[in-house]
This record gives sequence, C-alpha cells and structure tokens, in this order.
Amino acid sequence: MRRRTLDITFSIGGVLLAGLLVVLALVMNNRADFSKNYVRSELSAQDIQFTALDKLDPREKAFSNANTGCAIANAGKFVTTGKQAECYANEVIGGHLTWLATRLGMTQLADLDGKSFRELGVEQSNIKAKITEAETSGDPALAGLEQRLTDVGTLRSKVFEGTMLRNALLTSYGFGELGGTADKVATVSWAVAAVLLLLALAGFVHALVTPKDKVIVLADASNGKAQRKDLTKV
Repeated sequence: MRRRTLDITFSIGGVLLAGLLVVLALVMNNRADFSKNYVRSELSAQDIQFTALDKLDPREKAFSNANTGCAIANAGKFVTTGKQAECYANEVIGGHLTWLATRLGMTQLADLDGKSFRELGVEQSNIKAKITEAETSGDPALAGLEQRLTDVGTLRSKVFEGTMLRNALLTSYGFGELGGTADKVATVSWAVAAVLLLLALAGFVHALVTPKDKVIVLADASNGKAQRKDLTKV
C-alpha cells in the first residue's frame, strides 16, 4: 500500500472519530446543563436556608464539626446546589434526627432520641400492649401510657417528615452528581476530539509531502529480512 494512501485513510478515520466525540461532548454538555439547572430550580423553589452561624445550637455545631463542617461553612446560605443539598441532609437534618424529641421540647421522650421510624413503630406496639394490660388490670398508669402513645405517634410523624426531606435532598444531590459526571465526560471528549483532529491534520499534511510512489516496507516472515512490497496493484 502506498504511504500516502495509508496517511489519508488514517486521517479520515481520525476525523470521523473526532466527529463522534464532538457529538458525544455536545450531548453530555446538554445533560450537564440540564442537571445543574434542574437541581438549582428545584432546590430554590424549596426555599431552604442554613441556620445563621450565630443562631446555631452548640449541638448543631458539634455535629457538623464531627462530620465535614459544611453546615458551618454554609451558615446563612440558601440551598441551591447538589453539594449543599447533601450537606443540609446529612449535617442539619441528620443531626436534628439524632435529638429530635429533645429539640421538639418533648423531654419526656428524650430516651427515644435517635430512634428510627421503624424503631418508633416498635415502641408504639409495645405501648399498645401495655395499655391493653393496664385496661384489663385497671392499672392507674393507663392515662400516662395513653399520653406516651400519643407523644410517640407525634414524634414518629416528625421523624418520617424529616427522613423524607432528607431523602429528597440526597436525591437532588445524586442527580447533581450525575450532571457533574456528564460535564467531565464532555470535557474529556472535547480534549480527545481536539487531539484526533490535530493528528488527522498532521496526517493530511504528511500525505501531501510524501512522494506518490512511496510504498510501505514490510518484513518478510519467511527469512526475517525487510523486503520492499510493491502493493500498488492491490
């Protein structure tokens, strides 16, 4: 095969591959922009704001410092990005859920601080069983048990609300991370496409300066010697 033909063939292949990478980059850029705009729009609509630094409870500061400290770094800011959504979910809501009963002023349920929605359901079942026994035996503790059941139900509802908001924010964070990944893929695609185009251009230039009758020299497998193969008739 002539060297000029080989150069042109590889150069055309490089241009085609670069074109595919450009298309991929455009698609990834579009997805990244959509993700960023969608996350920002949805989070802004929720109007969620980090507590100002001077109003943070000592426990909130301690909880944030024990993790990444982002709740302190974002103090007073509105949640508008995926990273901020992750921070608010883990270091604000996550912290509140660990001392929710105390935070709500339900000191009589301080022993249930940090309990999950499922664990509070188990607690409700246990209280109901005790109420049934108290009703049968006429136990004077019945009124207290009924009040505790009501309080646990309220606490459980608040835990559910907090958990759902936390999950929603983490979903926004995940969606934002996908957008970030798409952005990185687009950047790499643009870079590789640029390199391929430069190589293709170099190939075309080399083809122009290469003599038309120059052919590829191949190795003869039978004796290991380099022989000139005239493949112009192929």
